[in-house]
Amino acid sequence: MANWSVRAELVVNCISLSLDDVTKLVGLQPTSVIRAGTTRRAGARPARSSLWTYQKEFKDDSQPNDLVANLLDELPVHVDFGSLRDRGTAWVGLECRTHTTTPPLTFPTEVLARLAQYGLGLDIDIYVE
Repeated sequence: MANWSVRAELVVNCISLSLDDVTKLVGLQPTSVIRAGTTRRAGARPARSSLWTYQKEFKDDSQPNDLVANLLDELPVHVDFGSLRDRGTAWVGLECRTHTTTPPLTFPTEVLARLAQYGLGLDIDIYVE
């Protein structure tokens, strides 16, 4: 059993896209949404734009590269997030939480090439708790 948990998420920052437009484009139901002008917690500033998020979370022996590949497997082949340009931005976020050791962060060329084909960046956050 590993000492970490890993979450991968596809995030779309909707500058001039509606949340429904993103759902149609991606073909998946979001795990969570934040609407422009709303706050996530008391005292926080209202969000400037809407965020559409689809998450996959695994614990135990999940490896980050497997989780990113599994997330990409769920996307339709024809989607090019790079074409959103000024209407929105998209990326894959990878969050690792650990108590002792960090998971190995190596990504096969195939996974990186698939991210590029979709026009997606990769944002990695590691938290030691």
